[in-house]
Amino acid sequence: MQSSRGVLRVEGGRELVSFGGCDYLGLANDEHVFAAARAALENNAFSAGGSRVTSGTHVEHLLLESELAALLGCEDACLTGDGLIANMAALEALARRVDVALVDAAAHASLDRAARAAGLERVVVPHLDVEAARADSVLLVDGWFPMRGELAPVAAYHAALPAGAWLLVDDAHALGVVGARGWGSVEELETTRERLVITGTLSKAIGAFGGFVASTRELVADVRKSEAYVCTTPIPAHIAAAARAALAQVAEGPSARLVRLRANLERVDVLFTAAGSPLRFGGLPVLALDVDLRAALERRALFVPRVEYPGDEPRWRVVVSADHDGEQLARLVDALIEATIQRE
Repeated sequence: MQSSRGVLRVEGGRELVSFGGCDYLGLANDEHVFAAARAALENNAFSAGGSRVTSGTHVEHLLLESELAALLGCEDACLTGDGLIANMAALEALARRVDVALVDAAAHASLDRAARAAGLERVVVPHLDVEAARADSVLLVDGWFPMRGELAPVAAYHAALPAGAWLLVDDAHALGVVGARGWGSVEELETTRERLVITGTLSKAIGAFGGFVASTRELVADVRKSEAYVCTTPIPAHIAAAARAALAQVAEGPSARLVRLRANLERVDVLFTAAGSPLRFGGLPVLALDVDLRAALERRALFVPRVEYPGDEPRWRVVVSADHDGEQLARLVDALIEATIQRE
């Protein structure tokens, strides 16, 4: 299976329109992002070639970290190789401050794994329980749970933190999509980022690659001492340049691409309503279904992946992007309605 700008070419040469992946804004195919990557690649090695603490730091890394911190309203930010490493580095740093990790029952598996690697005592707490935090602990939660269609009440979590407690929000899926300006689930925290850690990835709505940790200067300084940071090679300079070009569009808040995405989601929900279907995206670009979509998708030359994450039941994850057009969206709606009606 080969992929090219939203179209999958499968065995036999047949082309399918993709409603999978996490390129919510279509930035992975954006001409400005491509141009930034090409320009940086012409003047730099393909690989960073070493750890950030040896020879691997490039000016593109430093600029991207500064721009991420500014967008997220944090004092500092630190790049990592990917989102899993970001959570591992963050929890290593937090293990110097707290003894217990309180893991939301539906949190991404990387958060629990990172807490284990950091040697923290782990306690699974009820999903979205605002009162779960306690002193000398860090509460680990996703900003947006795409397979559940739920947003974490980040402001309420932060306000409820007792003295000595921290909140870590994994905003991997939320950055670029959630919030009035698309700056993630933490956008609603207008004033303070005290005792808050934001982790995420640049491989979803940002359309590039790599992970990040954003927080206070002191916390990020400890992230840069962690094994997960020191012992890994950073993303190449041209990938960082591409991420900067994409992030610049997100920083427009709301970006033209986010406006297009939200218009597409509204259009799909209107079509569902007109057909009398209870299905809704509800303003977020992922709809997880446990009905069998294969036949309905096959008839309309569409692709939706069936995914299974640790701790979750396998489901079909339908993703609408800013780049889908009206005809493609109509085909998708027809397929989903057909599949759900047949189940009834």
